[in-house]
Amino acid sequence: MHLHRMPYAAAFRQQMIDLVQADHTPEDLAKKLEPAAQTIYN
Repeated sequence: MHLHRMPYAAAFRQQMIDLVQADHTPEDLAKKLEPAAQTIYN
């Protein structure tokens, strides 16, 4: 049985993009926030 997550809200996705563009690494963000680093890369 597969469990699917609801997609992240557009505002949250944009916040991730802004943080990565501000020189935060996906690995650092993954430690502080919920998504895994690979999810942020995607």
